[in-house]
Amino acid sequence: MDVGLVALIVVALFAASIAFWPTWFRWENDRKRAKDPSYRAPTVLGVFDEIYRPDAHAASQIAEAESVIPAPAPKAGGKKR
Repeated sequence: MDVGLVALIVVALFAASIAFWPTWFRWENDRKRAKDPSYRAPTVLGVFDEIYRPDAHAASQIAEAESVIPAPAPKAGGKKR
């Protein structure tokens, strides 16, 4: 085989994978969201949050848990502030 033909095949496969990536990414996120409705797709800046602010992930999990779990009901006959 000619080196040019091998290079052309490699470039064609690379271009096809780049062209297919957004479709795959969307399909993968839809599949994960079907299993877990609270799933959010990762963002590019999420990597930097994890490196420079490791507590950001824990804080977002706590905020999400607080929004899902309702606050306790007030006690009957309790004091009003």
